[in-house]
Amino acid sequence: MKRQTSEDRDREKLLLSVLWPSIVMRLRSCPGPIEVFLTHKEHSRVWDGLQLGKGGFFYFEGTDERRYAVNSRHLMSWALKREPHGKPMDVPYDETIHVHFTDGTTEIRHCPEDDQLDEIFCQLSMDSPDLLYFTDENDEQCWYRADNIVLFAAPTRRPEE
Repeated sequence: MKRQTSEDRDREKLLLSVLWPSIVMRLRSCPGPIEVFLTHKEHSRVWDGLQLGKGGFFYFEGTDERRYAVNSRHLMSWALKREPHGKPMDVPYDETIHVHFTDGTTEIRHCPEDDQLDEIFCQLSMDSPDLLYFTDENDEQCWYRADNIVLFAAPTRRPEE
């Protein structure tokens, strides 16, 4: 086996700096793979979290200014990639919450206030939450059985107006 030189390491670091990381997930009841682009720091955190293999939800932020909570019980496979495709395109701000369920349906809700978004992800980060609940922007109370959620996606923060 060839010994790696400092020049090889420098070339590898340069290559990693132009590669943009992503996670490609196959989730139970979702028709196709879901790819989310990540920052380099978030890529490392997701990698570490997946290696632990603990049950429940794990969450991360994409470069699309959305937070994702994935129910690891419904995560069938994943690939962490680094592709030389440059930085992902900017996407318009999406203020809706998307909840994917085990029966293949998706519900889209208006986003609650930022402090409630933090509370939602706090609920999902508990070891095994039974219920997830929040009040949406239209003052409707939303209740979900956490076991039936495959993927929960919400904006990271509302843009400053």
